[in-house]
This record gives sequence, C-alpha cells and structure tokens, in this order.
Amino acid sequence: MKSIFLALTMTLSVFTFGKSILKEIMRIKSVEKNSKTIIFSKQSTKSQNNFVIKAKNESSSEYTKCKWEVQLSGNKMRQFNEALSQVSFDEKNSIIFKNFSVKVKKDRVKIIFFNSSCSNEHSTHYFQKSCNRELSFVLFPSQIIAVNQAFDNVFNNAIAENN
Repeated sequence: MKSIFLALTMTLSVFTFGKSILKEIMRIKSVEKNSKTIIFSKQSTKSQNNFVIKAKNESSSEYTKCKWEVQLSGNKMRQFNEALSQVSFDEKNSIIFKNFSVKVKKDRVKIIFFNSSCSNEHSTHYFQKSCNRELSFVLFPSQIIAVNQAFDNVFNNAIAENN
C-alpha cells in the first residue's frame, strides 16, 4: 500500500512541476486588408517564462483563413518591446533582428516574424504543398503604445516578483 501511494505521489509531483500556464496579456485587431486578431500571451513554467504570439485571420473572397503561433524567449520579447518603443514616425526606418523586423511606413508600422508559417494546413493555390505565409501585421501608433504599456507592466511585475 505504501509503495502504491509513493508511486502515485511521485507521478503527481512530476505532472505538477512540468505544468505550463498560458496567460493572455492583450489582444489586438490589426487594421489592414487582411486584418488579423493578434493575441499576446505569457507562458510560465517553473523554470522559465516565454511569450507566445498567436494570430489568425478570417477567410474572405481574397484571403484564406490562416493561423500562426510564434514563441519568443523573455529576452526576445524585451527586444521586440524595445524596438516598438523606439519607432519614430518622422522618418522611414527599418529595424531588423534575427526573429522579426519592424518597418515604419507613413503612419503605421509593419511587423514581420521570420521563421513563422501558417499552421492551418491548407493550400493557397493549386499544386502548392501548403500555405507558407509568414506572420505579418500592421500596427498604428495607438496600438503600439498599448503594446508597450502592457509589456512594460509585465516586465516590471517580473522584476518586482524576483526581488
């Protein structure tokens, strides 16, 4: 009886420690021809925190329905937040990192996540194996401010929790 109880306790403790929690930080709807719903989330495990960006668009006569999921480490998300906070609409500029790019065009910013592709498993044209569109979306100044404020709060709370 004791050995069964010990085995059960060990199994439950392994599942509890390996559990990951996904908490939504914010949700944004991009304003473009192919508008997307972008969800920024924090994925916490016992050992580390990562960030997940999920996006999807609706199908229309011009576009097929796509889904994307991008995972970024805490450092990469800080880098993304910093890049957005340094955007200047007075000049056309482009910031390119290993995982993403931020390009200023007129009164908006186009963001492209490299190494991301549609996970909806569909074809966009005849004879194409599957959709391979990268995640890209457009943000306006008010949306950029909202993203910066949300992630500044997340990073400031993380610093307070560690102290």
